[in-house]
Amino acid sequence: MNKSELLTKLDDTIEILESARDFKDTVKTIVSREHFLEFHINLAIEDLHELKELINEDDVS
Repeated sequence: MNKSELLTKLDDTIEILESARDFKDTVKTIVSREHFLEFHINLAIEDLHELKELINEDDVS
């Protein structure tokens, strides 16, 4: 994974977390807040684990 791909992955994770944060108090929907937040938190956690593995494998250039 090159620097550009790493930065894109980090931007995606930031966007997921910002979306979850913005949702918590402003949006009412059929999907419960708990399920929505859990989904987005899980996505962010997966992305962060993936980044950690890539860094540990020294695949970052």
